[in-house]
Amino acid sequence: MSDHNALIGIPRFIELEINKHTAPLLARIAELEKRVNELESAPQPERHKTGLLRFLTGGGA
Repeated sequence: MSDHNALIGIPRFIELEINKHTAPLLARIAELEKRVNELESAPQPERHKTGLLRFLTGGGA
């Protein structure tokens, strides 16, 4: 029975490991998306500096 419980725990362990590594990446992506949105809604002089960023994120050049 303990072998069965150990096998059930493996997927949970894998899920926790994946979450441990992906959570910081997802948080960083959210920060970058927020910053892109701020820059895209900025006045024109500021937007000029972000042309490459908009191009790279699919917003055009």
